[in-house]
Amino acid sequence: MKNVTTELKVGIFAIVVIVIISYMTFKVGGMPLIWEKGYKLYAEFDDVSGLDEQSRIKVAGVEAGRLEKIKLKDGKAKLTLLIEPRCLPPTLLCLQIG
Repeated sequence: MKNVTTELKVGIFAIVVIVIISYMTFKVGGMPLIWEKGYKLYAEFDDVSGLDEQSRIKVAGVEAGRLEKIKLKDGKAKLTLLIEPRCLPPTLLCLQIG
C-alpha cells in the first residue's frame, strides 16, 4: 500500500463519488434502485385529477406503495398500483382518491 499512486487514489475517489451521486439521484427521483417487491393491483376511475405516476399510496396515513402507471382505457383511467408485500389487502377492497 506504500506505492499507491496519485492516479489510483483519484480513480477510487471518482468511482465512490459516482456511486454516491447515482444513489442520491435514485432516492430523490423516487426511482427504485432494483426491481421493487410487492404485488400489482389494477383500478379504474372516471377521474384521476391530481394524480401523477409515482404518487405514493397511503393506507390509514402509512405509506403502502406507489402508483406505477396511468393509462386511458375505454374512456376511463386505468391505474396500476404497486403495493408493498407487508400491506395485504382485504378480500373486498374499496379505493378512493383524495
